[in-house]
Amino acid sequence: MEPKTYTARKLKPNGKESWVLEFRHPLLKDPSGKNGKKIRKGLGTKVEPEADELVRQMNILLSDETYWQPSSRQQAEDKFNSGIVNAFYEGIEYTLIDYDKIREERIPLKTKQDGFSSILLLGATGAGKTTLLRQIMGTDPISERFPATSTSRTTVFDTEIILSDGNYKGIVTFFTEGETRQMIRDSIQKSMIEFLTRKEDSHILRVFLEDKDQRFRLSYILGKIKENKKYNDFESLFEDTELQTADIKITDEEQHEFEKKINKYVSKIKEIAFYVIEQNNLKYNPNGKLSEDESKILEEIIEAEIDEYDGEDLVDLVDEILDDIKERFKLLDPANLETEKLGWPKYWFKESNDRTDFLKSIRFFSSNTSTMFGKLLTPLVSGLRVEGPFKPDFLTKIPKLVIYDGEGLGHISDTASSLPYKTIKKFDLSDAIVLVDNSQSPMLSASHAVIKSTAITGYSEKLFLCFTHFDAVKGDNLPTIGAKIEHIFGSVDNVLAKLKTELEYDISKYFISNLHNSAYYFASLDEKITESTKFKFTINQLVKLVTDLELSGFTQIEKSQTTPTYDISTLIFKIRKATVEFHNKWEGYLFGTSIIPKQHFTRLKALTLRLGYRGETEYNGLAPISDFVSDFSTQISNFLSAPLNWSTSATTPTEEEKQRIISEIKQKISKKIIEYAIVSLKINKISDWQKAYSFKGNGSSYDRAKKINEIYEEVAPIPQDEINTSTKKFLKIIMKIITDTIEENGGIVTSIFMD
Repeated sequence: MEPKTYTARKLKPNGKESWVLEFRHPLLKDPSGKNGKKIRKGLGTKVEPEADELVRQMNILLSDETYWQPSSRQQAEDKFNSGIVNAFYEGIEYTLIDYDKIREERIPLKTKQDGFSSILLLGATGAGKTTLLRQIMGTDPISERFPATSTSRTTVFDTEIILSDGNYKGIVTFFTEGETRQMIRDSIQKSMIEFLTRKEDSHILRVFLEDKDQRFRLSYILGKIKENKKYNDFESLFEDTELQTADIKITDEEQHEFEKKINKYVSKIKEIAFYVIEQNNLKYNPNGKLSEDESKILEEIIEAEIDEYDGEDLVDLVDEILDDIKERFKLLDPANLETEKLGWPKYWFKESNDRTDFLKSIRFFSSNTSTMFGKLLTPLVSGLRVEGPFKPDFLTKIPKLVIYDGEGLGHISDTASSLPYKTIKKFDLSDAIVLVDNSQSPMLSASHAVIKSTAITGYSEKLFLCFTHFDAVKGDNLPTIGAKIEHIFGSVDNVLAKLKTELEYDISKYFISNLHNSAYYFASLDEKITESTKFKFTINQLVKLVTDLELSGFTQIEKSQTTPTYDISTLIFKIRKATVEFHNKWEGYLFGTSIIPKQHFTRLKALTLRLGYRGETEYNGLAPISDFVSDFSTQISNFLSAPLNWSTSATTPTEEEKQRIISEIKQKISKKIIEYAIVSLKINKISDWQKAYSFKGNGSSYDRAKKINEIYEEVAPIPQDEINTSTKKFLKIIMKIITDTIEENGGIVTSIFMD
């Protein structure tokens, strides 16, 4: 039977002026599992003949099967509008948007060759890392408020700051229209599920506008419903007076329009949710007489149906919200905006010698100021890079620093969690890894994970510790600064003691002196620092930190002539242990074990979506690539930390020299393990992740979990007594990575089985 062909059409949904393209895709599956998924894409034109021409081009792609292979994309690019080509091929081939490359083309990062050191800022959500960044940059916490700070998750995209002479420059890259549509859809479906369990508008509104993951906050773009202040008599006690004087505010008329639209969106969400719920109640519970257990099963079925629902009403609602979002881009100067062929913004760029004007412009993409809710574009940002002559008043010159401020490690809830893949990958690119922690409750799970990760990947010498809220550390037993520091640093000792039990070697003897010399303590960082005596200690610590960070990229260490010898006879057991630990964790996530509870099916589906169709590697703590890297780096680190012996040409090497050599080998192996993990678990398995995502209907949750498990078994099979071909291939790859790297660094590999 010949495949069914479809035709595209143009339409103007919701009475909008610009034309929209609509078609059913011959290769993508709809909610029923059949080919013919409905696709909508804004055409970016109000001119009907232009829209007709774009529709004509799409109809050629839909009718001619020679274009239906990803390999035919270049042929299509040569003949048709690139926006039409993107709309057709999105979903049938894996395309990774390189946002870093886009930013690099407009504002290149400074390097060691330019005399700059690169700094990676890490810390748990709310620890104060962005507040510390403000002080290093010298931005005013009251009048400038850049970068934005909050006790909740604020930094949700990569922020790169270059401190250098010259004009102020900024580039902001945006998620694609397809990615934005999916995020809107996710927010709607989460709100529908909330309606299933909690019918009140306030709960639906919160989930829709704020996002449970605190990432795609539609309230920033669409606005918020004006709060009914039940604590009105006390508001003045906590009011941020600076917000009241903000130059950009929402007028009463704008607020009324925001609320009108938001209420309309919530009403439509409830209507769609009610329809899906009623359809399933009629099907599975027509008499309304289910037991408690049966009701729970029905609730799970309805959740699955909501997650898979793709009706015309949902598509229309996504379109309506997307159109609303597009209106916000009109607030920007079009001269600064680079768009795709069909009109969706690709990036924003600005260069100015006026600091005030520049920071006012950049806040549309980085601010979280409530007075601007309804005009911000922050949730649509994939990355931000800023360059300029920033420096605090207490420094005489601009520090030559490139600073990476990544997302807070808010998802790390226990010490077994892994750092995000993007974070681990930046270890090698950075000259210093700055862990920002709260003095009041230091060294919790996120900090533990950072210290462990730097140890097992060989980057411990790059680690700096910065403790904020030092002024809040008080007690009758802490009368002096020294006593406070000893009290705080005791938590570091505790973490190192825990890691000694997790790892097969004592890392404290390598870590402790280095960390003591690389620890800094800050009070009142959230205030504007002046020459007042109150800030004298903090200024001292900031100057010391910035000086040490500038030097971090240029420390010269004489290379030792010492070389380690390793007996690889037991290496297979380390690899097996790493593989077992990786599978044990994911067996719990996928199917549930006595130790690790099963993950909700919607979380696993969200993971497959990101690995199969987006340039992402994890979802809200579910991070198979990071887990693989962590488990294998741990066992390889254990192996490398216990060489058989050391060969010397002259003097006996010190413990510090030995550790430095081992760390260098760990670093190079970890880079190769990261590369192996991203290629084998993501790039080479795109179609498998897409297949896992596509399961629908009864039993789809189990089928999806089973497919994910199959991916892991193919990539990292557990070595058994009888080793099959795939296991042998896997072992050879991992062992070759380790042995080649040891020998490349002058080490010696031996075995009890060698003559």
